[in-house]
Amino acid sequence: HAVRSFTTAPVYRTATSSGPVTFAIVGDLGQFKNSQKTLEHMRDHCEGINAVVLAGDLAYTDYDHRRWDTFFDFLDDYSIFGEVPLMIATGNHGTY
Repeated sequence: HAVRSFTTAPVYRTATSSGPVTFAIVGDLGQFKNSQKTLEHMRDHCEGINAVVLAGDLAYTDYDHRRWDTFFDFLDDYSIFGEVPLMIATGNHGTY
């Protein structure tokens, strides 16, 4: 339920930009024990990550639509997304 904001990366390298942009890319996240381990790893090693791309297969609802409703609440438990922007790229069955 938090409202967040971020500054986008510069398009071109300028005197004020600090170098390349580093993305963390993760897919098939869901809401499982392994999902927690993945998010904990990203949180604990977020130094130098400028943005995270979640490449589809988000919630694995198994016909329980409450999982869609709680997916972003699940992400709120990991402080990395308070500092690093998250971009969702739906794909595969993440689009249903």
